[in-house]
Amino acid sequence: MKAIFELVPSKTGRTFLSRYFESAEFDGIYHFHPEIELTYIVSGRGKRYIAGNVSDFNEGDLVLLPQNIPHCWRSESTEVQEGLCSAIVIQFSFQKLKESPALFPELSGISEFLEQSLSGIRIGGAAQQAIALKMKKCIESNEFENFILFMEILQLIVECREKESLDDLPVNFSGSAGQTERFQRVFSYLIEHYQEDVSLKQVSDIACMAPTAFCRYFRQITGRSLTEVLTEFRINHACGLLKSTDDPVSGICFESGFGNLSHFTRVFKQLKSTTPLQYRKSYMAEGQG
Repeated sequence: MKAIFELVPSKTGRTFLSRYFESAEFDGIYHFHPEIELTYIVSGRGKRYIAGNVSDFNEGDLVLLPQNIPHCWRSESTEVQEGLCSAIVIQFSFQKLKESPALFPELSGISEFLEQSLSGIRIGGAAQQAIALKMKKCIESNEFENFILFMEILQLIVECREKESLDDLPVNFSGSAGQTERFQRVFSYLIEHYQEDVSLKQVSDIACMAPTAFCRYFRQITGRSLTEVLTEFRINHACGLLKSTDDPVSGICFESGFGNLSHFTRVFKQLKSTTPLQYRKSYMAEGQG
């Protein structure tokens, strides 16, 4: 999987850009951009990667991303995916909204909320349904109607009480062209290979850095060590398997990239405050409640 810096197309005079995507699968390109993004999954399922957070997504998934947060959505295998995958994406400049209260003081609450949002947010409940409906209307409406819908969407996000912060590993990246390209190579490799045995030498070679220098570089960007990031990826992947399959915990351990069951159980409990088996039981109990 290739990572890229995405240059979001813009239209002169437009406050935001709304687009509808439909294809056999989500392509899984790992990218980031200076625009804030709101993504609604109309159909499809798979894995959602936002910085260091790895989560399952399904139809109806609605996520708000701050600027410069690396992300991608990857479909399930086409062998189990039925029908087309589709999404509606709204992208807009934070800078424009930050300046808007000078002309429209009523927008100050929205601007302040977005300025404080440092990690991805998953939106649920009644707000999710209302926002999804308005996003669908944005695809069909004229520019003036779209602007009104956009303002209503932002207000619904601010007022939503069922918001889940996706902050396992907040990463807000910006840098020179060379730094950007290095970052892309490193994180693309981690996303593609975290279920395998990944060594410091492998990753530092990809970054074209000495291991010691790479460790400093990586912690500066992520606030975590390489081992901590890989562990986050693997545990989140394991959580998805525990919820979506009946596979034994031992199998999930190795499928997620751990080479030792006792180590997997210990790390899982440290991060999730419960054992893998109890995590599955609690999830099943919630689904039946």
